[in-house]
Amino acid sequence: MKQKIIMISFLCLLCSIAAGQEKTYFDAQGNSVKDISSAVMYSTIERVASGNDSIIKETSYYMSGQKKGTNSYLHKYTKKGKLIEKELTGDRCEWFENGNIRLKAFYQDGKKEGEFCTWWPNGKNRRKDRFEMDKLIEGNCFDSLGNKLPDYFPYETFPKFPGGDKKLMLYLSQEIKYPPQLFEYNIQGIVLAEFYVEPDGSVSNIRVIKSANYYLDLEAIRVIKKMPDWTPATLEGQKVRVKFFLPISFVLHSENL
Repeated sequence: MKQKIIMISFLCLLCSIAAGQEKTYFDAQGNSVKDISSAVMYSTIERVASGNDSIIKETSYYMSGQKKGTNSYLHKYTKKGKLIEKELTGDRCEWFENGNIRLKAFYQDGKKEGEFCTWWPNGKNRRKDRFEMDKLIEGNCFDSLGNKLPDYFPYETFPKFPGGDKKLMLYLSQEIKYPPQLFEYNIQGIVLAEFYVEPDGSVSNIRVIKSANYYLDLEAIRVIKKMPDWTPATLEGQKVRVKFFLPISFVLHSENL
């Protein structure tokens, strides 16, 4: 018998969405917390049913009670109630704690449509972009005095493994070693790991948030620790720290020689 390991695809999520009707509190790292003393913001969720689908409106607040942001998501379900798609829809707005507007945009079918604008805390416009079905038609960036910058940069970029997604999959397939003590018991499963990509591209704070097996968890963590530096995420042209979720599926297939 010959054993073969297959690692299936990964999923990148830059932010988590709270669920439920009650307030959910978050710390400065975006993690939900029960200790309100460590929280810097909280959010509430409003659900509006529409046939098999529903619109989820998330409103976040600073601890002072000042509104921080509003987002709406269209959740699409199968007839059996399984979530199959989630996309931004309608207006998206954000505010500074002083009450000044920070961002205003509109989404249709999960895509940016029309103006996408941001502002500095002093009220000066920071960017004016115009999109058609998520395609940038025109974009301009400004300094805090309102002067147009010579170079344009996107509002945000995601962290990137060296060489992109395909190289990440290749890295996993080459580096992951199935724990030999598990072959006999045909143990398989999905390990869902969480880590941060720091502004310098390094990976930190690795932890398993969905375990498959103790030894599979250890192997997933080992390989993530060994990763080369990533291209970091950016926000308004500045490198930022973001959270990354990486599920790895360990599946054993037996083949006759």
